[in-house]
Amino acid sequence: MPRADAQQLLAHILGQPRAWLFAHDDAALTPAQADAWAAELLRYRDDVPLAYLLGSHEFHGLTLAITPDVL
Repeated sequence: MPRADAQQLLAHILGQPRAWLFAHDDAALTPAQADAWAAELLRYRDDVPLAYLLGSHEFHGLTLAITPDVL
């Protein structure tokens, strides 16, 4: 998994922007957050697109809602 994808996924699970991860790189995950991240990483490994996992994707400054119905 590319680092940027992993960071986006973790930020999504934490409910924080990706930049927050850099400012709080010493913050520990709760067991629930760690479990959620592990579950999403498994889904990513099983070829679920990142946009599906995040539920959105940015396109030319617009944030679009993404579901499996999109494709």
